[in-house]
Amino acid sequence: MYLQPSSSHSMDTDKIASVFYTMVIPMLNPLVYSLRNKEVKNAFKKVAGKAVLSLGLVN
Repeated sequence: MYLQPSSSHSMDTDKIASVFYTMVIPMLNPLVYSLRNKEVKNAFKKVAGKAVLSLGLVN
């Protein structure tokens, strides 16, 4: 049995946080660890730079 203190947020908020921590965070781990690789980091910067230019986000 789990006890939870009363609080101002709903159970839906807890469910969303639970899904976020169990699904989203583990999916981001490979990205985070691959960015430690210099070649991957440079390729990511190159693609991100092209995306910024193509979207016209640069003044």
